[in-house]
Amino acid sequence: MHILISNDDGIEAPGLRALVEEFSQLPEVKITVVAPHLQRSASSHSLTFHSPLRVYKEWQEGPAHYFAASGTPTDCIMLGVYNLCGEKPDCILTGINRGANMGFDVSYSATVSSALEGIVHQIPAMAVSLVGRSPSRYAMAAAWAHRIFARWRKPWEERDESRFEIPSSSILSVNVPDIDPQEIKGVSFTSQGRSIYHQSVQEMVDPWGGTYYWIHGELPQGELTPGSDFQAIADKYVSVSPLQMQFTDGATLEYLRAGKWEF
Repeated sequence: MHILISNDDGIEAPGLRALVEEFSQLPEVKITVVAPHLQRSASSHSLTFHSPLRVYKEWQEGPAHYFAASGTPTDCIMLGVYNLCGEKPDCILTGINRGANMGFDVSYSATVSSALEGIVHQIPAMAVSLVGRSPSRYAMAAAWAHRIFARWRKPWEERDESRFEIPSSSILSVNVPDIDPQEIKGVSFTSQGRSIYHQSVQEMVDPWGGTYYWIHGELPQGELTPGSDFQAIADKYVSVSPLQMQFTDGATLEYLRAGKWEF
C-alpha cells in the first residue's frame, strides 16, 4: 500500500510525525510525505499559480520518504500525485492538525481541503485533527485514525460487511478530543455543525507609520446540535464526518427552478 501524507502545520509538526509513525506499522507500506516547509494553516484549497514550487529538503526514514516543499498543502498533494510519489498513491492522509476542524472551519481548513483533493483524483482520503487550543496527544489521535482506517473498506479490497464503504465523492474528516485515552467513549458518525465565532480585526500602526490589520479572536465554539461534530466532541467521542466538494443547495435549487421568475 502506498500512502501520501501531508498537512498544513509544516513538515516538522508533531502531528505529521505521529501520523507517519503510526501508519509506518502497516505491513508492506510505502509512505510519501509531501508537506509545506512552513506553517500554512487556514489556506483552504488554494493553489500556487504565479510562482514556481520547489522541494527544499528530501530524506528517508524507514518506509517514509519525506519532501519539504514550498506552496500550499493542496500544492503538496498535487506534487505528490503527479511527481514525487512516482505512481498514483492508494490513499491520502492529512494532519494531524493542531486544533479542531469542525463546523464552518472546514471551509478555511487546509488539512480538510488538501484531503478533498483526493476526490479530484479518485483517491480515498482522510483528514485528522486533534481538538484543543494546545493539543498534545498526537500519538493517541494517530492510533484512532488507524482504527478508523482499518474499518474502512478501500476500493481495491474485497467486500466485507464488517467494514464501511465511502463513495469516491466523499472523504472522511476525523476529529479526536485531546483528553485522556480512557475517557474517549468511541466513535460517532456526525454531520458538520454550526460554528459560533468571536473575532475582530484590529487596526495597528507599524514603526514607519503604515497601517496594518491583525485578525484575531477566540477559538470558535459550536452549537451542540444532536448528531453534530461539536456534540460528539462535547460527549467525549471521536467525530467522523463524511464530507463532499458538492456545494449545491439542492432544496433551494428546486425552489428556484419551480418558480415563475421574470428577468
